[in-house]
Amino acid sequence: MAIGGTTITAAAFGVDESANTIYLGDGVGAGSTTLTFKSDAGADTGNLLYNTDDQFQFSGGDVVIDQDLTVTGGDLLGSSGENIDLGEATAVTTTFYIGGTGELTLAAAALAPF
Repeated sequence: MAIGGTTITAAAFGVDESANTIYLGDGVGAGSTTLTFKSDAGADTGNLLYNTDDQFQFSGGDVVIDQDLTVTGGDLLGSSGENIDLGEATAVTTTFYIGGTGELTLAAAALAPF
């Protein structure tokens, strides 16, 4: 099924039931592809975007994870340089950054200033 195009891969919305695949966004229009969720009779909304920087972006609501979370990229990045390096810069060591400066390290045998 294709809506907004003649083929499912080029349509704004497409479903390939045999492949268990749903397509959202045609890849042609400028800007992000946005999926909007509504609750409470439309009073509350939140968006899941695939933006033009090839990132998934949540907006309009918090994200709750009720199972384990695996991070494979090595870093948790804050907007103002409050970051956590999960062993990427120094193996088996977690480094905490404040304002972009290393402040604290946590290794198997020690918690120490950076």
